[in-house]
Amino acid sequence: MDDSFAYAPIARRGTIGELYPWPHWMKEIFQFVWFSFLRYIRPRYYMHLAYSAQRAVEENINLPFIYFLDSGRSALVCALRALGVGAADEVILSSFNCPAVIDAICSVGATPVFVDVNNRGGINVDDLERRITFRTKALLVTHIYGIVEDLSVLQAIATKHHCAIINDLAQTFELLNSPKRLHENGDISIYSFGAEKHIHAWGGGSIGTHDAELSKKIQEVVLSISIETHLARYCLERFLYYIRFYLYRTLPRVLILNLHTHKSSTDIVVHEQITPRTIHPFQLFLLDQKLKTYPAEQKETIANAKLLEEKLGQHMFLADARHSNSHLLYATIIVDPEKRFMIARRLAKDGIQTTWNYVPLYYYEAYEKYQKGEYPSTERLWKQVLSVPFRYPLTRHRVQEIAERILAHIHED
Repeated sequence: MDDSFAYAPIARRGTIGELYPWPHWMKEIFQFVWFSFLRYIRPRYYMHLAYSAQRAVEENINLPFIYFLDSGRSALVCALRALGVGAADEVILSSFNCPAVIDAICSVGATPVFVDVNNRGGINVDDLERRITFRTKALLVTHIYGIVEDLSVLQAIATKHHCAIINDLAQTFELLNSPKRLHENGDISIYSFGAEKHIHAWGGGSIGTHDAELSKKIQEVVLSISIETHLARYCLERFLYYIRFYLYRTLPRVLILNLHTHKSSTDIVVHEQITPRTIHPFQLFLLDQKLKTYPAEQKETIANAKLLEEKLGQHMFLADARHSNSHLLYATIIVDPEKRFMIARRLAKDGIQTTWNYVPLYYYEAYEKYQKGEYPSTERLWKQVLSVPFRYPLTRHRVQEIAERILAHIHED
């Protein structure tokens, strides 16, 4: 099979935690157990903590109207429902995207419409103009890798065609001391606090708007949700995800680890039907705690990103693309497509875990029917990208070591 469809090789030293950090996992598990006991032994104090945390998070994010859910994907579904998107409607999204985004569209019965990407991995405006129709109800803008799109041009097109913009901020998060916030653009903004994100609050998400009338519709949708997230299950699944990688360094041939090496167009045969759930009070508590430490951790992550840019230079994907009040989710380099798997394999032997996101959505069996025409820029981009660790708590020394190994392998025959 084409190595472009393969998962990145697994680092034998179990360094998945460098790529997707979860530095305080043990403390958080103990906090969750304590919080769960409070629910039964001191319910009033439990509710006080949850309410106080929610108020603090609302002040930090600073959206006039904001509601919390169990995940970013649930927030996307609620956003589409609040906009009245249904079976007769189309929703435009980038073809180079996370499957959770298209699953949200399919979950409300709408038809996804792919557009090609531009040279920043965002929506290609020319292709958008060709594909937008009277059936288009919304434009779903995902800021891939945390590279923030300029929504002013997209907003003008959306207004012209009477459709809404959903500002999908799942892959970025702003500087909390910035006077200008990323959620100021678009009709609805969503955030994700899932495991791979800047702030990992065990899978929480939020949806918000600056429009009071639209807020009423969002509130109606959110209040209709009565199912609470299974937080203990989430924690267990995430823990097992990490432990499989750690075990692989000593038991690489054990089949029960299910660390298969190839993803293919048959990996997703049917779309996932997303059922929105309410946020768990502990997710709000954890989110509040992490927002307090976020500025210091963010400072370290930005310094690490700058170091990578200095060392890797032209090999970095859009090194100048960091927004003035946000930073990247993935440190991504551009490599020769013919050498990508080889470079990733050599880095894995060095104990450096890598990944590549994404396989274009139309390659999956579940979504291939939505492919209409060609997506040349997507085809050029997706086989070249390789993401490497850089986020806190990595030290500057470790980031420099990673950069040196990358350069060495890029220049090897």
